[in-house]
Amino acid sequence: MTAVNDSQAPAILATASVFTALSVLAVILRFVARRLKRAQLGWDDWAILAALVMFVLCEGLEMTGAKALLHVKNGTEDPNYRTYAKYIHIYGIFYYPAIALTNISILLLYRRIFDTGWFKRVASLGLLLIVLQIIWAIPGALVEIWVCNPPSSYWESLTPKCIKFGTYWIVLMVTELVFEACMLLLPISEVLKLQFSLRRRLSVCGIFMLGSCVVIAGIICIVIYYCDPGALQLDKDAFWLNIHAGIAIVSACLPTYKPLVSSAKSKISAYGTNNSGSGTGSVADPCAQKGGSRYEESRFVDVDPNNGNNGYGRKASSKGWMSMDSVDTLRDGGPRDGEEDFRLTGSQS
Repeated sequence: MTAVNDSQAPAILATASVFTALSVLAVILRFVARRLKRAQLGWDDWAILAALVMFVLCEGLEMTGAKALLHVKNGTEDPNYRTYAKYIHIYGIFYYPAIALTNISILLLYRRIFDTGWFKRVASLGLLLIVLQIIWAIPGALVEIWVCNPPSSYWESLTPKCIKFGTYWIVLMVTELVFEACMLLLPISEVLKLQFSLRRRLSVCGIFMLGSCVVIAGIICIVIYYCDPGALQLDKDAFWLNIHAGIAIVSACLPTYKPLVSSAKSKISAYGTNNSGSGTGSVADPCAQKGGSRYEESRFVDVDPNNGNNGYGRKASSKGWMSMDSVDTLRDGGPRDGEEDFRLTGSQS
């Protein structure tokens, strides 16, 4: 039995519009941050861009269908409802690659951050999760196509021969949430082992835990399906899947924004210094003006209990170093690697 509530159409259109805009903005800011750091784009950046394309395609299909849902008067017998169901069916097929690519982007980012020394195990586990994510997405999309037999009965028949859609989605969503929970927890144990203050460790963990909202939205989806596992509640499904997928893309981009924050702080600080200097007649520090934001002060979190130094002005040890607050794109040795905003690497012997 298919459930429908045309009053959900405005909410679907609103969430689709809002999260499409937020997702596009999030990815644009990610690429701007890379440009500010003069960093080479990595596979994680291209993966999130591909995820955005899939998500925008999903939302375009959904908003087109929701416009038809606005005109539904006779429940599932209304032709407008069938139009809506057709678009939602296609939407569901593209949902899987959108989510999978988003998660893969996060895991690829982990591999760029945790790539040497004792952090390699995080990168290795990340690779395993990437493989499992692909294995999850491909069958999910194929089952979505053949959820009803024939597929067209999904929107053409009043009594379609379909699998228990709610049960199917519960299984898929629970599996997805397990992946996402593993991704959230994956770096935490390693970060907590770093040799710096508890406050800083919790701050770093907080960055990685920004994606917890994705899990919360997924849990809400599961609760909706669990209430009636035999029903096709397309309107409620679409509403919460908008939120779930949109938050996933935004959360995947947030950890890359450190260059934007540092740049904003630098400009605000420079503006305040200039105003203070002009107001008191003092002369601004020539060293601070030498290269503008390219010569910003860098602060590094020392993870070496022996306070070793690698010869480049950076704290280092066999366990690696972590740059947490730096913009530091101009050094005697040239720019560092593209993940200097948030990277763990091993020292050179």
